[in-house]
Amino acid sequence: MSDITIIELTTLGPQGPQGIQGIQGPQGPAGTGASTYVKFDITTASASWSVNHALGRIPIVQVYLSTGEKIYPDIYATNTNIAVVFAAATTGYIVAE
Repeated sequence: MSDITIIELTTLGPQGPQGIQGIQGPQGPAGTGASTYVKFDITTASASWSVNHALGRIPIVQVYLSTGEKIYPDIYATNTNIAVVFAAATTGYIVAE
């Protein structure tokens, strides 16, 4: 039995003309508008913060020291409440979106 090697040669020709433009797709759904957010200032130092919000959903939560520095404490959020826990008493603010 002999070994058979198959060699396939392909030669490309010049590029063809551009096709016709397709039809426009349907309009997308309406947007929800600007983002809704709330800011909660915490002026009394505490190792835990708890605030109620009326966003009607679990928000994206960001926490900042009173100096404006963003920090990453333990955050617990529900459709109506945000709880933040620190290692030591802290002041600052919460931004919930």
